[in-house]
Amino acid sequence: MLDFEHSVVALEALAKFHAGSVAARQIHKKGKSVEEELFFKESRRKTAEDFMRAPFLYLAQDLLNSSCHRPELQKYIGPLRHLGDKIFDMLIQVSKPLGPFNVLNHGDFWTNNILFRHDTVTGEVLEAKIIDFQNCRYTTPALDLQYFLMSSVNEHVRETLSNELVDCYLQALNKQLIALGLPTLQKDVLERDMAATECYSLYCATAVLATVINELLLFWQLLSMTPVISIVELQSPAIWIR
Repeated sequence: MLDFEHSVVALEALAKFHAGSVAARQIHKKGKSVEEELFFKESRRKTAEDFMRAPFLYLAQDLLNSSCHRPELQKYIGPLRHLGDKIFDMLIQVSKPLGPFNVLNHGDFWTNNILFRHDTVTGEVLEAKIIDFQNCRYTTPALDLQYFLMSSVNEHVRETLSNELVDCYLQALNKQLIALGLPTLQKDVLERDMAATECYSLYCATAVLATVINELLLFWQLLSMTPVISIVELQSPAIWIR
């Protein structure tokens, strides 16, 4: 999971991508095939709805199993089940362009799709590159931000510095937009979109973050069973690393 410094650099790269998509859309007014939603749409309901409901039901069941020891958790069981039943419809709505400012979202903006370049002497993070663009969607940049904040930053950053990261993103985005001669994104618009997409953040918390954490736990379990040479290999001096 990323610290604050790596998160800022990652969001600067995201801001460049988003600003570039705004400029491209100004030049090429069409491009509907790129903007079409791939996942959160009615035609995917049969295959996707149960998949998206499952994390909420699993969590509700875990709380039910724990409620005999922690009865204060019982109040969350019903709302979680209700959200599980409604989450697909909610995400269909928030994945559509929400307001006056929309961009081409990456759609899967998390640590495994970000490459960082570090100073080979000091170790300082210098820049980031984004890879894997097969899940792009045209909507508010808030979706990419929600996904990143919930899937990729460490707990301390998520709990205490999320607002600062959103501000860093907005500053970097508007800097790029000004350089391109394009209208900027107002802070109140982004804040409104962040509030409107909180259900997406909750989905990321129950599905994406849980998967990331479990993968990390499995990784360290495997690492503990491997020779020490594996740790040395992980500290390879390669400039670009995930």
